[in-house]
Amino acid sequence: MIVEVTPAMLEVAEARIVAALDRGGVGPGELVTGFVAYSGADVREQVLLGLVAESAVAKTFHVELPDTIGPDGGTDLWLNNRSVSVKWNNYATGDFYCRPDLPMRADYGVLVVPAQRGSVRLRGVLTRAEYDEWKQPTSYGHNTVLAVAAHRLHPIETLLWPWLERPFAAPGYVSPPNLESG
Repeated sequence: MIVEVTPAMLEVAEARIVAALDRGGVGPGELVTGFVAYSGADVREQVLLGLVAESAVAKTFHVELPDTIGPDGGTDLWLNNRSVSVKWNNYATGDFYCRPDLPMRADYGVLVVPAQRGSVRLRGVLTRAEYDEWKQPTSYGHNTVLAVAAHRLHPIETLLWPWLERPFAAPGYVSPPNLESG
């Protein structure tokens, strides 16, 4: 599913970064994310892209974004009573991954990747149980992370299903029971 990145989404993401800096007591150019303070413009861009990814998911499901960024216990959004962790990957074919010291704690994980200019793609969704079962230690040239290959993710419409008037009916679509139950 492709979501257009609007100027408003970028403004909200920037405002959330500024608010985190003002509130967090960190120095200029530093961001608190994942319980660790990072410095540098490239990190700010990655945080911005992550926040845009969260905005795209919130826009799709018509839910509010939390006011804060930074340590969030692994939950970026709430869909009804289900927690969602949104992960940004710079690569259109990139995988869903978490750092080993920050395991997936949310009920669902949503992977967001770049699409055509000015938009992002909600690449797929998985449950925490699936993440725990499928994760593999992987190195992309930096630190080792615990990754699930993108091809294992369910279509985002699987998570969107409860918000639609009728089930998603793509050819060959089979709804995973563990995503609809509960």
